[in-house]
This record gives sequence, structure tokens and C-alpha cells, in this order.
Amino acid sequence: MDLGIRAQWYDLPADGRDEYFDWLHNAYLPAVRKRPGYLWAAAYRIPGGDNNVTFHERMHRAPEGEVGQGSQFILAMGAENPHTFFLPEDDAWPEDTDPVTAGMLGRREGVRTCVFSEVDRVSGPEADSRPLGTAPGPAVQWGSFRAEEWEQEFDVSKWYAQYRLPSVAEMPGVIAARRLACIAGWPHHGVIYEFTSLQARLDGFQKHESLGEVPGEWTNRVALSQTFHQPGSPSVAERTWPAE
Repeated sequence: MDLGIRAQWYDLPADGRDEYFDWLHNAYLPAVRKRPGYLWAAAYRIPGGDNNVTFHERMHRAPEGEVGQGSQFILAMGAENPHTFFLPEDDAWPEDTDPVTAGMLGRREGVRTCVFSEVDRVSGPEADSRPLGTAPGPAVQWGSFRAEEWEQEFDVSKWYAQYRLPSVAEMPGVIAARRLACIAGWPHHGVIYEFTSLQARLDGFQKHESLGEVPGEWTNRVALSQTFHQPGSPSVAERTWPAE
């Protein structure tokens, strides 16, 4: 099972994007997927716009300049164990030695890297659409954050265990949801909600997510009073590779 996830958020200049994505999808990611211990690799685009809800814009953020500000794209990799990303053999891949790979990855701006370990996972009604150990769904909402105060960690954890994950597990269009702990990077926590499409997220999840707008709701307290997020978090994104 893919208990380890390495994720990078980043931006790209408009010029040269076609060349970059042709290389990313046809050369780099297929090679990454063959690395020892790796189970999958995936690329996502964050379109912005109507897939977010208003209160996302009011969430507390990491101090400007403390972390990379990238919020257009996500590059993610899954492994059996998060320590896979820290073994000696992972230090000698082409991004460190090959000038083409280094040059392409060097085009990215505002890069922010995190390594996560899975804490818990629930399956949704569409779980059969993605085999275990493969890339997350065609559409995701990916949050990465810290608690404002350490004492609030208990309420955040209760919210996930008692309310959020059980609720999401029953929603149409949901493949799975994973709660994550960050073992390297700025946030302490992460969460990935996987959907069959961005439209499925809008249809099945948006109303539930909008409870964050309602004073007195548990979701409102956790989202706006107890946590602060990385730039752009939660990222609502669609997968660009693999296509299936």
C-alpha cells in the first residue's frame, strides 16, 4: 500500500509550458514510476475558479516568505513507505546529475516540497474505480496545514475521526480520503480527498465543504479558527498524468 507520498506545489511561467509538460508526461514521470519502492507518480493542474468555496480565501496562511508560494501545479509520487524518499539511492536520480532534467525542473517557480505518511484512509462509493497502490483520483482536494496551537490538535483529530472522514466516505463521486502526517516540510498535517471528476466534487462535496462558512459548525471552527494553511491550500486539482 502507498503509505508514503512526496508532493511538490509549484508555478510555471506561461512561456515554454508545452515543452515542459511534454517532457514531464512522456519522459520524467514514466521514469519516476520505475524507481525502486515507488508505486505511482502523478501530475495535477489547479484550475482555480468555481471549484473553491469562499471561506478558503479567508483561511489563515503560512507567513509570506516562509514557504514557496507555488499554487498552479502539483507533482506527486507514492511509495510503500515515506522513508523510500530518503534512502541513499534516491539521492542520485537524474534531477541531480542530468542537465536536461535539472533544466526542466529548474523552470518551476515557488516550489514547495512535503513528504507525508498516511495516518488513516476511508473508501468512498467509487473506490473500485482506482486500484489500491495507484495514483490518486482524476480530481483531488489536497489540504496541507498546521494547527494554530498545539492544544487544538486534539479537536482537529476528533473532527477527522468522528465527522469529516465518515461523512466523506458516504458521498457520491468519492473514491477515497486520506489523512496524512507531514514528516518533512512546513505543514504538520495533510489530507487528500479523491473524486472521479471535478464535477463530482462540486455535486457531492461542495455543500458539505460550505459548512465552513457557517458560524458554530465544527467545520467552521477547525478551518477558520484552529488551522493555518500553505499557500493555495486546499488545492482543488485535476490530474493531467496518468490519463487513466
